[in-house]
Amino acid sequence: MVTIDLCKYFAKKKKSIREHTDDLLMNASILNAYGYINQREYELLIFACEYHDYGKVNPIFQRRIVGNSKFNKENEVVHNVLSLYFIDEKKIGNKEDYIKIAHAVLNHHDYGNVFEIIDERRELIEKLLSGFATYTLKSRTIKKIGKIVNDKEAIIVKGLLHKCDYSASAEIPIEFKNDFLNEGLRQLLNKWKKYDTSVEWNDLQKFCIANSENNIVAVAQTGLGKTEAGFHWIGNNKGFFILPIKTAINAIYKRVKEEILAEDSVNEKLALLHSDMLTYYNNTYTDNEFGADRLLEAQRSVETHRIVGRVANTEAGRQLVGQPSHLELPPANAVQAGVALRRLCDPRKTAAKYHCQLLLSIRG
Repeated sequence: MVTIDLCKYFAKKKKSIREHTDDLLMNASILNAYGYINQREYELLIFACEYHDYGKVNPIFQRRIVGNSKFNKENEVVHNVLSLYFIDEKKIGNKEDYIKIAHAVLNHHDYGNVFEIIDERRELIEKLLSGFATYTLKSRTIKKIGKIVNDKEAIIVKGLLHKCDYSASAEIPIEFKNDFLNEGLRQLLNKWKKYDTSVEWNDLQKFCIANSENNIVAVAQTGLGKTEAGFHWIGNNKGFFILPIKTAINAIYKRVKEEILAEDSVNEKLALLHSDMLTYYNNTYTDNEFGADRLLEAQRSVETHRIVGRVANTEAGRQLVGQPSHLELPPANAVQAGVALRRLCDPRKTAAKYHCQLLLSIRG
């Protein structure tokens, strides 16, 4: 057996496994530094990032990267399956954490049924890993990995691994820090005071400021400042502001962009999230402000959910608590984020009840 020097193996055409892995670890540290994940999630994520691409050391993958050839299922096994065999349970410390990390590593790509591959390609797996220091997987361990798919923490860790990996591969920032919304709201109030010196935040808005760490369901008529109340509740945190109608979403986006952000670094602070967002951007901005390259960048930013504030539709909101099975990225992005929902109408109705459950499940 030999110790692996990841600097000697390619993860991509011009980047070693060590370099790519270090990029992921840096992304994880940024999420932690910004307060978007807690310490427990960070510790699990570090292990998942470290081990996720170890399987790429196999000789077939290395030859394929150098020769720029295609994957051949007859003589190769997907690297996420092979990476599973490198995870050292003793370094992780306990079985439960090992299972969650193994789940994230094993499933960080959707290249088929990984459990069928493990079961049916045993000889090829052994051949590809020959000469490397790996660990034997017991059948009961594999079963436990398969059963943890609905575990909340396992979903979050896997989603965060996707986020770190996607951002590292695309070579784009993983997140921007929200340190501006409270100040933007303060500046907005000062702007209003120029016309009416007596204006202050109303009782609902003050309540949201005082209870920003709690879940709130507010019932109020039109004109009572629910929008500003929602922004106060989000505060200097990552946030999703969800409405059911695209025109309303676009209007809120424009309002925040112009009145709260005052056009300052909008591309790093605010984004739309609905099916016609690129059309809106294209129709709203001039070529100099938002050209083709920026449109593509906006799409990638939204796909990786790295923009701090998002004005989104209810379908996007549903995805934040979506089902696992390769849909873990949206809920992972909602960790430590505020989700403000507007226009719930009659709370006795099913849709309104669903939306209230959505809000509580994200923040609570």
